Amino acid sequence: MMKAGSTVGSVLVGLLLVASTPGCAHGAEPEDRGKLIATGWDSPTATQFRDHVAEFERYPFDGTVIKPKRRLANGQDADAILTFAPVVWKQSELQEMVTDLKAAHPKRCTDNYLMVGANPGSVDWFDDAGWKQIAEHWRLIAWAAKEGGLRGLLFDSEPYTPPYQQFHYPSQAQKSRHTFAEYKAQARLRGREVMAAAAGEFPDIRIFCYRLFCDIIAATRRGSDPSAGLAANGYGLMPAFVDGWLDAMPSGAVIIDGNENAYSYNSEAEFDRAFADLHTRAPLLIAPELRAKFKAAFRVSHGIYLDAHTNPATSPWHIDRKGGTAARRLEENVHSALQASDAAIWIYGETGRWWHTLDQKYPLWPDKMPGAEEALAFARDPLGTAASRAAAAPRAQNLLKNPGFDARGDDGRPADWGFWQDDKSHGSPAFDGAQGVGAPGAARISGAMDACFTQNVKVTIGQRYAASVRVRAAGSGVPAV
Repeated sequence: MMKAGSTVGSVLVGLLLVASTPGCAHGAEPEDRGKLIATGWDSPTATQFRDHVAEFERYPFDGTVIKPKRRLANGQDADAILTFAPVVWKQSELQEMVTDLKAAHPKRCTDNYLMVGANPGSVDWFDDAGWKQIAEHWRLIAWAAKEGGLRGLLFDSEPYTPPYQQFHYPSQAQKSRHTFAEYKAQARLRGREVMAAAAGEFPDIRIFCYRLFCDIIAATRRGSDPSAGLAANGYGLMPAFVDGWLDAMPSGAVIIDGNENAYSYNSEAEFDRAFADLHTRAPLLIAPELRAKFKAAFRVSHGIYLDAHTNPATSPWHIDRKGGTAARRLEENVHSALQASDAAIWIYGETGRWWHTLDQKYPLWPDKMPGAEEALAFARDPLGTAASRAAAAPRAQNLLKNPGFDARGDDGRPADWGFWQDDKSHGSPAFDGAQGVGAPGAARISGAMDACFTQNVKVTIGQRYAASVRVRAAGSGVPAV
C-alpha cells in the first residue's frame, strides 16, 4: 500500500514484496544501548575466546562474558571467578590470560566482560586480612580486563555455595556481636576498598551485575524507610556495598543492574515497568549524599533466559509462546528488553551453546531453537537485518502483480492495483506508463489528502516479507509505504 498526502505527485518504480524464511557512557544515548551480550554455561575462557571468536561473530552479538583463569606455578589452571575468598593471587598468574585476550582481535564483538562472583562468600565483613585479599582480587581482575581490552567486569552476586551468603546479614559469622547497622557500615567500607582497588587499574570500568537491586526493590514500597526490610533480605547488605563503590568510583565508571528477574518477562509492559522502577526506586536504597552520583552512573539492563523459551509448559521456567514459535517469542521479548534499557541486554542459556567447540553434549542454540539467530538479529537491528537479508536473497520472487506499473487496466489505472482515498479526500489516481525505453512504468496520485494504491497478497505465518519502493514527491505531500 502506498499512501500520499495532499497535493502530492509521486512516482513508484519497481515495487517489490518478497518473502524470506526465518532461519552481536554517558550522554543522551548510552553507547552500549541496543547491544546484545552472550553469557551462560558455554561462556569461553580467554584461550577459547582467542581461538574461536571469529566463528562466534557470525551470531548477532556485540560481546560475550569470559571466564577468567589463573595459570599457577605448577602449570595447572585455577578459577579466577571466586573473588570473595581469602586466597592469595599473583599478578603473574593472570598474564597468560591477558596475552590471550590481546591476541583475540575481535572485529565486531568488542563489548566483552570478565566474570567475577561473590562465592564462596566465607569472609566476614569484619575480617581485615580476608578483605585485603578480596580487594586485591578485584584489583588484579580489573587490571586483566583493562589490559585485555575488555569493557569491564560481570559481577554475579548470587550465593551458589551454602551456607555462605555474602550479602545476607543473618548468615554472617558475627551477627550475634554486631548489629545490622554495624554490618552495613562494614559493607560500605569494603565496597570502598574494592572499588578503589579496581578503579585504580581501570578508571572507566563498567561493572555489569546479573542482579544488583532488582531483588530488593520491593523494600522501597514499605513505608517511609526503604531500608527497613533489608536486614532479613538475602541481598540486604548490597546497597551499603554499592555505597562504598560510589565513595571511591571515578566519574567515568558505570554500574549496570542486569535485572535477572526479567527471565520470566513475556510482555512489553513488564520490561517497561522494571526499567522505570529501577531508575526511580533504586536510588532510594543509596545513601542520600550519593544519590546524584549513583543516578549519573546507573544503567538498567534485562536478562533474557533462552531455556525458558524452549522449556515445556510443565516447567516452572516456561514462557508462553502465545501461539507462535519459540524464536518469534524470543524476538518480541528481546525487542521489548532493548527498548526498555539504557545498557546492553544479556542473553543467558544453559542447555544450548553459541560457542561451537565447547561442551558438545549441548546442541547449538540455532539447532535447539530454530530461528533463534535470526530472532536476535531482527530484535537488535530490524531494518539493517531486513536490508541485508533482502540484498542476499538470490533472485527473490516478487509476490506483487504488475509491480513496475507496466500494464494499464481497463479503467486507465495500473492493472491489478486498487485505489482508496479518505471520504474527505478528492485526489486523482493516474497511470503514467513507461518512464523511458526499457524502464518500468509509474503510477501517480495527485490532489489527495489521504489516498493509496493497494494490492492484496497471500502470506504465510512464520515467514518474513520485505518491501521496497521508489517514490518521487512534488508539492507538500508525503509518500509512504
